[in-house]
Amino acid sequence: MNEKNLKKTNFKGLYGVLIASVVIPAITFCVSLAVGYKSQTINSTYTPFVSETGDQKPNSSIFTLGLSLSGMMTLVIIIIRFYQVKFYFTDRIEYFSRINQFSLICGITLVFGEFIVAAFQLSNVTPIHFLGAGMNFLGAVLYCGTQCYFTSKNPKPIFYFRVISTAIMAVSSMVFGVFMVPPLTRHNRNGENIAQTFEWILVTCQLIFMLTFLHDFRRLEVEFRFKQIDPQDSNNDKISQDFDNDKKTFLSFTFFNGRKDYETIK
Repeated sequence: MNEKNLKKTNFKGLYGVLIASVVIPAITFCVSLAVGYKSQTINSTYTPFVSETGDQKPNSSIFTLGLSLSGMMTLVIIIIRFYQVKFYFTDRIEYFSRINQFSLICGITLVFGEFIVAAFQLSNVTPIHFLGAGMNFLGAVLYCGTQCYFTSKNPKPIFYFRVISTAIMAVSSMVFGVFMVPPLTRHNRNGENIAQTFEWILVTCQLIFMLTFLHDFRRLEVEFRFKQIDPQDSNNDKISQDFDNDKKTFLSFTFFNGRKDYETIK
């Protein structure tokens, strides 16, 4: 293969993207709440739903921007995690492949739901907003559940923490759903705030769960490979064939063990 046509770039800062995907929505919620209370677009007599922090202007603009940025970063993390599990597990245990694909679908579902929630405010297009919230919550619970399955080999504290977080998310989503159905919605006002409380617990556990991937990503390096094609080069077809025959991947992962040696999984 002609190596001069192959360009490589490495990215080692996945943990930074991961932290940002959690910190940005946390800051977004706090700032949206503060702006909403100051502008009196959020009722201070009861605990607001997560969606109410971005329902009215001007806090709705902050809410949309923050969730959109967070959604893009979360999508990157989910895709990288898919390939990490694929290269590490599914080449060795075949039936993990289907579970990993299902996990990817769940992850994309939760991110797409987050985009819908950010784009369609609660008071403007209520049915679509509820659809997005349902996609996000259900996708998050299923995604975290499948990731627990993959991380049973991790250090026990991390595994148990992920299982407990996922269980809390599942219970919170069910309680939230039940108390969103009339006449139980009356318990969401007058100081009881049941649905709102469990919704905030669900969102908090989801963000905390994502942070646990710091353990998996701290030694992870992603290498992207790009092939440059010269339009004047008559050997382009041969180069492409050589590239395929060499089975070079466009994405590879490198892990570092305690001796700082390389163990590459392609």
